[in-house]
Amino acid sequence: MKYLIVSGDSNTTDEFDSISHPDWDFSYKKWPELLAEKLGMKVINVAGSGMGNEFIYTTIRNEIVKIEDKSQIGLVIAAWSQAPRKDFKTEKLNYFGKPWSSLRYDTHGNLPWWVERTLGFYLDFQILCERYNIPYVQFQMIELFEHYFAGYPSQTEIHYGADPNEQRKYPGNETKDEELILRSIREYEKKLDTSKFMGWPPVKKLEGWRFKDRLELWDDKNSPKRVSVLDNHPNELGHIAVCNELHMLLQKYNICKT
Repeated sequence: MKYLIVSGDSNTTDEFDSISHPDWDFSYKKWPELLAEKLGMKVINVAGSGMGNEFIYTTIRNEIVKIEDKSQIGLVIAAWSQAPRKDFKTEKLNYFGKPWSSLRYDTHGNLPWWVERTLGFYLDFQILCERYNIPYVQFQMIELFEHYFAGYPSQTEIHYGADPNEQRKYPGNETKDEELILRSIREYEKKLDTSKFMGWPPVKKLEGWRFKDRLELWDDKNSPKRVSVLDNHPNELGHIAVCNELHMLLQKYNICKT
């Protein structure tokens, strides 16, 4: 049985735990495990809640390198997160007993650079998989950068008392920076194999989509497929819906034929 290797953030991790509902049971199967069952593979899910794109790329790379017989890898999926997040490792283990931690917003650089960094991870991931001749696909799971312009607090910040209607002022020239970001994305289109990047370009303004745009649960507070009105992560029904949508897309993009 071949391996399905997946990494991402809280929408992908098998260890999801809701800060809004700490006593709820989230032990149901998440979409990577459900998808592996559909594909007849064994899942290796290295995703982590709150993590960014350096973590996603690095954990995938480490798993690929670890497996000596690369022919045992049936498919690798990168479900990318938000560009402003900053990942790092410390000696102190996190809540899930792992050495990775993250910041919601990097403390150095600016939004155009953070997006360019993520575009580099897109390319690095492609080169890595092509180096070992491994089937792969990638997509932007949630917003790449748009949420940073909006400036509203996260669910975690709201949980700890932030006003959900208080908008943070963008620390730059939004019009100029968005132009720089969109230009960078267009430039990377020449470098990437976009036939293996579902939804490319991952920005609505460029007529692309993020995976969150494919299902209503992230934006519809009353969706039966999300954890709750307070928590927009997929619940058990949501993970089934994510799995089914991805399985259909894998066939549409000719990543998997059955």
